[in-house]
Amino acid sequence: MPSRCSSDLWKSIYEVLLEYKKQQNMEWKAVLENFENISETYIRKEVQSKSEYKRNFDQAWKSCKGKLYEYVVYSYIKEILEKNNISSISVKMEEELGESEKESVQIHNWDTIMPDTDLILERDSRILAILSCKTSLRERLTETGFGLH
Repeated sequence: MPSRCSSDLWKSIYEVLLEYKKQQNMEWKAVLENFENISETYIRKEVQSKSEYKRNFDQAWKSCKGKLYEYVVYSYIKEILEKNNISSISVKMEEELGESEKESVQIHNWDTIMPDTDLILERDSRILAILSCKTSLRERLTETGFGLH
C-alpha cells in the first residue's frame, strides 16, 4: 500500500486503472506512453466523482498520481521480463524492499541517506538498477540536485 496515499483512495484509483486498461485492451507499455492523458482525463475524474475527499482531492491526487505512475512503470517492466522469459531479474517497488536491500542502496557519507528508490531491478540478490519515477520536471530537478551532494 502506498505510504503517501490513503489506502481507500489508492484502492479506488488502482481499480479504475485496471478497469480502464481492461476495457481498452491495453498493454502496460501503452498505459505508460499515455499515462498523463489516462490519469488526468479518465482516472482522476472517475475517482474524484466518487471520492469522499471532495475538498482536498487535488492534494491527495498529486501523491496518489505519483504512486500510480510508479505502479505503471513497475507493471511495464514486469511485463517486459515475463514476455522475454527473463526470470533471473526481478523488479521490486520500494514497499517490497527488505532490510538488506535498503541497506545496500543507502548512501553513507556525512549521514546515512536513502536515495529516492521507487523501484529496483535485482538479480541474485544484487541490485542492478535503482529507478526513480517522476511525473514532473520540478520533481526531477529537485531530486537530481539532492542526489548530487
